[in-house]
Amino acid sequence: MASFTSNSERSIMVLLTAAVLMASAMIMNVVWPDESIDAQKREDAYWLHKVHGYKAASANIVLSGDSRVYRGLSPAVFEQTLIGMKTINFGFSSGGHNPIIFAEIDRLLKTGGARAVVLGITPWSLTSKAQENAQFVDYKRKHESVDETKLGHILRPLSFAHVKNIAQGKVEKKSSSFTQDFREDGWVRSDDAMRNPIAALSSYAHLFDGNKVDPTVIAVILAQVSTWHDRGIAVIGYRPPTSAAMVKLENEASGYNEALFAAEFRKAGGFWVDLPDSFETYDGSHLTPESAEKLSKVLAEAIEAAW
Repeated sequence: MASFTSNSERSIMVLLTAAVLMASAMIMNVVWPDESIDAQKREDAYWLHKVHGYKAASANIVLSGDSRVYRGLSPAVFEQTLIGMKTINFGFSSGGHNPIIFAEIDRLLKTGGARAVVLGITPWSLTSKAQENAQFVDYKRKHESVDETKLGHILRPLSFAHVKNIAQGKVEKKSSSFTQDFREDGWVRSDDAMRNPIAALSSYAHLFDGNKVDPTVIAVILAQVSTWHDRGIAVIGYRPPTSAAMVKLENEASGYNEALFAAEFRKAGGFWVDLPDSFETYDGSHLTPESAEKLSKVLAEAIEAAW
């Protein structure tokens, strides 16, 4: 005769199983935390806010460019120098300068009064691949972050991928040498305790293979500079400082002629800022927090002079 487990016994078994899973998950959260997910959630929140969180016509100054801009310029310093001038850092990873981004800048800028656009011109930002603006487009499609439930957070360490990584010995505490502080104004205050002025060189070695500076991109930028100038908006251009080795590599590999670009930029009505070699990077590509704040003050003063 078949035996059947009573409803009460089944309930007890379910509760015991749940308790074991919860206890196991909490222990694993302490011993093998999945730090990558929390880090990604912080980054997602930052980018979603940057793309969707700023109100239209809310800024006097918009800073635009790639990672050397969003890691390299502090809106707070601009606002300390130019009192009352709301500033937004609207830089994106591997970002280019094109009508898609220009339209967003126009949306953010106030409709009158003192206004300025700061363009960080890197050789990469002038290539056709940069104009894809992959990161911006990706987050533009996402309208809000998906909040994880409390139960989901507790049970997260039991995910198949995480358990597999533990079994393969791939879960390690993240290095504390590199730090990122995602600011609401768009700046990512970045640094590395193990500063290395040549760390980024290898990743840039083949970045411009089949992807040189595009004259068409330059023409579009210059036309926009002229349009903004005609509307009474000051346009400041500069080359984000890097290491001397990085400048040499990029110039040779990309075909960028900074002197020629700067001359055309000025002719279009923009203000080009030539910077001294007095800024420090933590990886040869991105500025230390101290240099980022120093550069922000220099560019804020350039805006003041342009107005």
